[in-house]
Amino acid sequence: MLENIHAYEYVEGPIEGDIQKIAVSRLSQDVGKSEDEGDVAELDAAHSNGQTYLHGGRAIVGSVAPCYVFQWSSSEVAFYFEQIVTQTRAGELYGRFNGYPGRCSLRDGFLRQASEALYPSRVSVIPVEENKFFYATNQDRFNEIAGFKAIVCNPIYNDIPARVFEALAVGAIPIVPHGLPDLSRCFDAAAQVAFPIVSYIPDNIESLRAATRAAIAAFDAGGVKLRHQAAMDGHFLHHRLTAMLSELIALAKSSC
Repeated sequence: MLENIHAYEYVEGPIEGDIQKIAVSRLSQDVGKSEDEGDVAELDAAHSNGQTYLHGGRAIVGSVAPCYVFQWSSSEVAFYFEQIVTQTRAGELYGRFNGYPGRCSLRDGFLRQASEALYPSRVSVIPVEENKFFYATNQDRFNEIAGFKAIVCNPIYNDIPARVFEALAVGAIPIVPHGLPDLSRCFDAAAQVAFPIVSYIPDNIESLRAATRAAIAAFDAGGVKLRHQAAMDGHFLHHRLTAMLSELIALAKSSC
C-alpha cells in the first residue's frame, strides 16, 4: 500500500542529454521501512517510445508524460519573448541536431540531405561532442531559435520532442513527421490547424520542402503570440509535474 507521496525535488532548466529524468516523488510503502528507506520514483517526461528503461513489468506505474519546454523556465520565456516578439525572422528552415555515430544514421543522413537540398537552410547535424549549443547562455539559445519562422522536428524515437514545444514558445511554426502517435495528446485537431503544426512525409525531401513553404506562409499570416501562449499555458515542467503527481495521488488513493 502506498501510504505517502512526498514531492522532494523541483527542477526547471536545461539538462543536456537525451532524457530529462526528474525525480519528483518518494513513495513510502507500509512495509516496515523508514521514510529514508522508501522507494524513489523517477518520472520521466520525454521519449515515450522505444526506450529500454521503460521495459519491465514494474517500470511503468502510470502513463508516460510528454516532453515539454526544458531549455528555459516559463518566466525566462516570457521575458525573452517580449524582447523579440516583433523582430524580423529568417525564412530558412532551422534545426540544430546532435549526431550520434552508429546510433541514428538514417535520421542524420536525411537531415544532412535536407540541409543541402533545401539550401539556403539552417539545418545541421553536429557530432554531439562538438555541439556547443548548450554552452551558450539561456537567452542566446532562445534568440537563436527565435530568429526563424519554421523549425524542423525529426525525433529519433517517433515521439514528441522538446523541440516542438520550444518552437511554439518562441512563436515559430514546428514542422513534424506525419503520424507522430502522441501529437493529438498534446494538441487537439483545432489547435494543430490554428498554430499551425505542419507535417511532412518522413524521409521525403520534397514533402519537407512543401511543408517548409507552407510553414513560412503560415508564419507570415500571423499567430506568433497565439503559439507562444499555447506553450506558456500548458507545456512547461510545472504542467507535467502537476499531471504526474495528480496521477500518482490518484493511484495511491486507489491502492489504499
